[in-house]
Amino acid sequence: MRNTRKLLPLLFCIFLFTQLVYPEQEKPFRRTLSLKLTGGGGFALIGSVNRSLRLLNKNETFQDLRENHPDSISGELRGLNNWLADWEMELKMDLSPKISIGIATAAPFHRREESSLSYAMFEDGKRGPWINTLLYRPEARVSMPVKLNFYYSQRYLKKPKLTLNAGIGYYPARLSQYSSSWIDTAWIGSAYLEVKAKFPIGVHGGVSLEYPLLKNLFLVMDIQARYIMLGNLQGRQEERKSDGTYYETNGTLYSFEFGDKSIPAYYDVLAIFETLEKALEYAGRVRNATLDLTGVILRVGFRVPLF
Repeated sequence: MRNTRKLLPLLFCIFLFTQLVYPEQEKPFRRTLSLKLTGGGGFALIGSVNRSLRLLNKNETFQDLRENHPDSISGELRGLNNWLADWEMELKMDLSPKISIGIATAAPFHRREESSLSYAMFEDGKRGPWINTLLYRPEARVSMPVKLNFYYSQRYLKKPKLTLNAGIGYYPARLSQYSSSWIDTAWIGSAYLEVKAKFPIGVHGGVSLEYPLLKNLFLVMDIQARYIMLGNLQGRQEERKSDGTYYETNGTLYSFEFGDKSIPAYYDVLAIFETLEKALEYAGRVRNATLDLTGVILRVGFRVPLF
């Protein structure tokens, strides 16, 4: 009995070795068109709008008020939620036993968040009686993308098939943000900007595992990393003041560091300028703003051969 137990690990290693070295005999290749449906979730970085709100919400002055003068500040400013649900529908064609190509679409992306923060204004070296309230409402929309996928398959075990994939996608995207401020109950002003990506192109790559359940039904698991940093955001910005002043600007969305004496604090601001030169006249550290959908997606589903 003791000798039998000692042999079990050896027998298991021999079995695993035979599965790796002698995979199942390959059948004659037949070009197949398949429908692949998967669903799951992941995350996206979001980009400049979240960075701007995070730096404003957690600037040194606000953090000091929260820790030492909690009665002088309330609320918080929140960016867009990074987590997302996702699905993908794809028509996939096998070009050879190892090479496939597919065209796919996936779930649209929509995030909207509204938040506000109130703090006692800084005047004459002290926190005065006036309360300044900031409200921000960012929103991002990405329509259903169109993606071209390339696959390279290799069978290492007898049943599961490992596939490497890479591709390119077209992601029509829009980004907007409304902001407003009050001193006590008196409205001071508001701003609204709306932009869209001029070249909404991203790339992706990942790994798939496929396991046959039935003759014409395969279980699929995909893990995919994607790089979708959408810059050169073009659009318009409107500004309104309580005295009736109105401004409108068309151009490119930039991010720059702003010194706010009423807090006081430095934080990133998003604004539209006609040219980079005009942006540099207004602020020193200027960057192109981005809508960044870069992230990782995990999906599980099925592949069905059609013919």
